[in-house]
Amino acid sequence: MEWQEEFECEEFLEIPQKTEKETLPAKSKKRYEFAYGRFKEWIKSHGINVISENVLLKYFYELSTTHKYSPPTLWNLYSMLNTTIKIFDNVDIEKYGKLLAFLKRKNVGYKAKQSKVFKATEIKRFLMEAPDNRYLLTKVAMIFGVAGGCRKGELPNVTINDIQELDGVLVVEMPETKTNIPRSFTIDEPFVTYVKMYLALRPPNVPTDRFFLNYQKGRCTVQVVGINKFGGMPKEVATFLGLKEPHLYTGHAFRRTSATLLANAGPSIISMQKPERWKSTQDEEGCIENLPHSENRTETTIQNESNCAEKNDRIDNPTPTQQKTSDQKTETATSMQDNTNDDLQSASEFTITRHNSQTCTINNKSGSLTINIQNSKVHIYNYKQ
Repeated sequence: MEWQEEFECEEFLEIPQKTEKETLPAKSKKRYEFAYGRFKEWIKSHGINVISENVLLKYFYELSTTHKYSPPTLWNLYSMLNTTIKIFDNVDIEKYGKLLAFLKRKNVGYKAKQSKVFKATEIKRFLMEAPDNRYLLTKVAMIFGVAGGCRKGELPNVTINDIQELDGVLVVEMPETKTNIPRSFTIDEPFVTYVKMYLALRPPNVPTDRFFLNYQKGRCTVQVVGINKFGGMPKEVATFLGLKEPHLYTGHAFRRTSATLLANAGPSIISMQKPERWKSTQDEEGCIENLPHSENRTETTIQNESNCAEKNDRIDNPTPTQQKTSDQKTETATSMQDNTNDDLQSASEFTITRHNSQTCTINNKSGSLTINIQNSKVHIYNYKQ
């Protein structure tokens, strides 16, 4: 009995509650607490003392109608309240079937607005035509975002210690990511030139090791670049290029562009998940833009685009003679294969040869590209034309 009384002392009973509060995600703890605080203020203003399914139904109905919350926002809020209410009020709202049914009905027919993506030719044009004394920072951020598939929230965390040069190629390590899985990517020429140019402008004795510093009138300052600045860069690029609806190029544009270019180069979605850029197939599919089939070419990978952009323009807009020749070659190929492959529709088709679980070769008329994935790193070599 004495042991039981000591075991149930007040100090010991306080430990589980403190431990539960620490289960909130460290990066978004303030958001969780803010969402819970708003909900508690709402029930207090309505004179409600007990949390029930009907109370939560009324709360979410008001958010969806009066405040026009979108279905993804409602689900995000539900997830945060599910965690916080369980911790602070010991109520499990996962058991509320009517609430879940309401959220599912709201999601029916909803199509999320996704950021537009840049074509590889547009990226090259911006790099070549935009003046460096004004757009050098944006150019470097775009190179990092597209080459590494980086989120706008990951770019502020890049430090000068995360970048190393090996045989003329920059290797960038990303220790802090949204998925908490470190990854790396490489930057080749001619893009290395822009990064080195920006790095050379770094002021001496900067009190931070963060790589991205504010850039104005051809000079870097000691002020670091924040997430909101990165989020506005795609719109800045689209505006300079004179693209339609530049406001639709949001902070996700560079990452979606990276996914689209890589997907159009040939690798499957499963192989794209190998570098740990995306946690699930659903996340990856959401990042890929549905571009016309004629743009599915191996050279759309951004690292090779500077050498192939002009060729792509000729392929996209063939002359009548070129089109006739292309059709004849397609018919010949189909005949040789005894019509076993109905997918061969044009000369821009490619084939993928898998050598093993880590290596594959992509072939088409323009050339071949060998891709090897090891230790969460993508290595592209043996590019032949």
